[in-house]
Amino acid sequence: MAKNSISSLKEYPFVDTLSKEYQIYWKFKSFIDELNKKDLPENDIIYINNVINSINNFRGNEKEYSKYLKKALKTIALKLAKELKIVPKKYYQTYWMILGIGIFGTIFGVVFGIAINNMGMIGIGLPIGLALGAGLGANEDKKALSEGRQLDIELDLF
Repeated sequence: MAKNSISSLKEYPFVDTLSKEYQIYWKFKSFIDELNKKDLPENDIIYINNVINSINNFRGNEKEYSKYLKKALKTIALKLAKELKIVPKKYYQTYWMILGIGIFGTIFGVVFGIAINNMGMIGIGLPIGLALGAGLGANEDKKALSEGRQLDIELDLF
């Protein structure tokens, strides 16, 4: 593990500081601040710095810039989550809610529909899957926090 030296994000000339594009910029800056609090491996720091360098050299309008930023933020965050298990707040809760609805909810719905011989009731399993996924995810988020793997920022990754 190496001492962090993650590059700064260069100021972009936003027209409106209340715009959605500006909010994405500040979210990314906050994300970098949170990463600087972690002791990341040197190869990940190099990767992040390369991404930030490409952002700092980006030439385009505000909308294109924010789209590029959002994609870069998502790419870095998902890479760190996958490889180092370093995650933003509510990462696992969101992830497991999606899985809960898609997998558990569908299965519960089909089983319930078959049990009462009315497949129109398949939707009843979705809230069950949602609640189950949210509970499992919240538990994983607590575990990540207690192990020091959680960043003090929420990100929309899914």
